[in-house]
Formats: sequence, C-alpha cells, structure tokens
Amino acid sequence: MVTDKEPVTGVDYNDLSLSEISEIIRNEYHEHLRDKISELTALSRKIKKEHDSAEIEQIHEQLLSVFDHLAPHMLQEEKVLFPYLEYMEHMVAKGKIPRPPSFGKVKKSVATMLDDHKDSTDKLNALRELTHNYTCPQGCDEDIRHYYNELRALDENLRMHIHLENNVLFKKARLMEEGFAK
Repeated sequence: MVTDKEPVTGVDYNDLSLSEISEIIRNEYHEHLRDKISELTALSRKIKKEHDSAEIEQIHEQLLSVFDHLAPHMLQEEKVLFPYLEYMEHMVAKGKIPRPPSFGKVKKSVATMLDDHKDSTDKLNALRELTHNYTCPQGCDEDIRHYYNELRALDENLRMHIHLENNVLFKKARLMEEGFAK
C-alpha cells in the first residue's frame, strides 16, 4: 500500500529516547521508504518503457542500485541494531549494565551502519548528478516532471533519515555505551 504520509517533522529529536527515535525511524522513515521503493520502481519502469534513452536507463539503474542497497540495510537495523539499542536503554534506565550484544559492540555496529550510509549518500549523489540536480530536461512531458520531483523528494527524505540516524540516534547510542563501559 502506498502512503502519502511524510515522516515526522518539527520534532526536537535530541530530546527523545533511543526507543522513541528508533520507533520514528521504523514507522515513519522506513515505512515511507518501503512505500516509495515500490512506487518509484513502478514509475521508473514506466518512464523507461515510454522514454527509451540512455540517460533514462542510467537513472533507472542508479535508482535500483539505491534501493538494492537500502533494503538489507533497513532490515539489519530493524531486526538487530534497534532492538538492542532499546534493550540497552531499558537496562541503563533500571541502573543495570546490559549484556553485550551478539554483534560485538554498539560502536562497531554503528561504524558499519555509518559506512552503509556513506555508500547510500554516494549513490544519491550519483543519482543527483545523472538528473542534473533533479532538473527536468527542456520540453519534457508531465510524466518526466513527476518522476524527477519524486526522485528529488526521495533524495531529501533519505538524507534527513540518514542525518537522524548518524547524528542523533547513533551518537546517543555510542555515548550510552561509553557511559556504562567505564
């Protein structure tokens, strides 16, 4: 099901707990992105079929590359990292030291996620370059205009999503881990 629901804005994420932030990421950003993956993949295939050009083919392939990269990444966050962060926060709130995660240290897992985010950003930068900063070709039809607008919206949303994880969630998680590791 495709939704028009945009992720939460106007929130000071720094005031939220790890659990609240990961819940927003899961329910707002990841769900929104899953909907957009489905919607944009279909739109991209339609555009590619109707507008047979090397440029459109490259944009389509780069978009699929972004999506292929993101799907396993989000699953890893949702099934492994976020549950541990929520557990860690719960234990620390109770004044207890959490058991070590099965994946080693939060710091190490976060470093892997940061590398993934850099790869995602590089892929977005390539998409942005292929589309000339999402500027529609002169004389293009409404379908292309809609496609480029959707690509721009995806780019903006994904960059905010990455920022929230890198600079708020992961930063708070590393600080929490360092606090009880002393």
